[in-house]
Amino acid sequence: MNWQAFSAELIAKFSDKPQNSAKVELACRQVAEGLQVLAGLGVPFHLVPGHVSGAEWPKTMFHATAPNGLIVYGPTQAGELGEGWFDSVAKAREWHGRKIQFIGRGGQRMPGLPVVIAATRQESLTNVERDLPVAKDSPAERKARIAKARAEAAGSQEKVA
Repeated sequence: MNWQAFSAELIAKFSDKPQNSAKVELACRQVAEGLQVLAGLGVPFHLVPGHVSGAEWPKTMFHATAPNGLIVYGPTQAGELGEGWFDSVAKAREWHGRKIQFIGRGGQRMPGLPVVIAATRQESLTNVERDLPVAKDSPAERKARIAKARAEAAGSQEKVA
């Protein structure tokens, strides 16, 4: 619907009350003039009849580094701000705290990274003893094989560290 058709429809809607019809005509003329001025400055607007669907805008959004807030005029501008902007200071501080935790403080890890738990030296030596094949030899020979396996495991642990 173009602007002239919309204003004619509004004027016709209030045609039974001349005073309201004159107010609508004046308001439509003022809006059209304002839009022409803005378009001349390079700021085009598109008006649509009806209620605004995103009535929650503008709103104040907060970041941990901006606790006083910033007035944001729409979801596009909110997206341009980047991550960490929320509707309340508490949510922004919580997000910031979790981010710091995930960086490495507080025993947390970055989400999405694989976790590799290295065995301690004692655990690897215990595993060597457990994994040795059972042989029919004397206890002295078994102790010698365990000592040899431990020495090899200790050498491999030193190479890793």
